[in-house]
Formats: sequence, C-alpha cells, structure tokens
Amino acid sequence: MVKPGSTSKAKTIAYWAVTATFCSLISFTAYAEMRYPDVVQEFTRLGFSAAYFREELSWAKVIGVVVLLAPVPARLKEWAYAGF
Repeated sequence: MVKPGSTSKAKTIAYWAVTATFCSLISFTAYAEMRYPDVVQEFTRLGFSAAYFREELSWAKVIGVVVLLAPVPARLKEWAYAGF
C-alpha cells in the first residue's frame, strides 16, 4: 500500500535519478568533444573545420548541466532542456 505522502518523495527521487544520469551523459560528451582525438576528427569529417564550434558546444553543455543541477528558476531549467 502506498502512503499519500510517499508519492511526492518517489517522484522527487525519480526526478533526481533521471536528471543525474542525463547530466552525467551530457558531461561526458562535453569532455569527449574537448579531449578525445577521435571525436575531434569526427567533427572535422562532418564539415565543422573550425575548432571554436566544438569548444563553444562543449561549454554550452557544461553551462546547461550546471543550470540543471543548480537551484535556479524552473524557466531556466526549461530552456536548458530545450537547448539539449
């Protein structure tokens, strides 16, 4: 039997579990775009010859992860999710 107050706690736990998983995956892709030569070569193969696009994309991902994990207004979190 589920208690009335436990549903909110279960939702909160589920939210943070999914958010933490999502943020860790996005953080890894930002790190990979900056550090792994294979990823750099793939960006070049796709036609993004300038390194600045890859770097800006990585920093945007890092900022988005910080926004998702920080206690900021919900509107900012919406825009971070939309950006991803």
